[in-house]
Amino acid sequence: LAEQALNTYEGRIVCHNSKYDMHVLQRNRAMQPRVWYEVDDTLLMAHVLRPTGAHGLKQLAKRLVDPHADMAQGQLDTAMERQGGTYATVPVDFPVYWAYGGLDAVYTARLWEQFVPELQARGLTSVYHLDLCVQELLTRMEERGCLTDIPYAEEQYEIFTRWCTETARWVQDNYGVSPT
Repeated sequence: LAEQALNTYEGRIVCHNSKYDMHVLQRNRAMQPRVWYEVDDTLLMAHVLRPTGAHGLKQLAKRLVDPHADMAQGQLDTAMERQGGTYATVPVDFPVYWAYGGLDAVYTARLWEQFVPELQARGLTSVYHLDLCVQELLTRMEERGCLTDIPYAEEQYEIFTRWCTETARWVQDNYGVSPT
């Protein structure tokens, strides 16, 4: 049922940590590969809008959506401990897990509803879209690997190391502060 719904749905897909979610969905063949411009990620939005602080779904939801958002995690942990289960072994019909997962979807949707207009109002939509493009690239690199030019990387490392040393010396000479 989930596979059919995901593969026939034509709207935007909203995730909190799309890199993980899309990878899991595609790896488990629950979903055909989607183009990333159809995906929104509230985790990336949160990083753009609030670069410092916690960006976990429950932490954001507690601050911005529901002050009790973090309670479901404790309930799930307690219930799983009683059953002696883990996330890898949680039964499909475990009610506490369904409530936990359902709330994740609700919290993600509510954050998305807040973040999209805020990105637009603050003129940060293009920054977010750039992050989303980088996210797609990083995800593909993780899935397929990437070629690395080792001699070039070593050369750039040496250049960077020299620059850091020279900059530290300049800061010490000009400001009397050691940045190390």
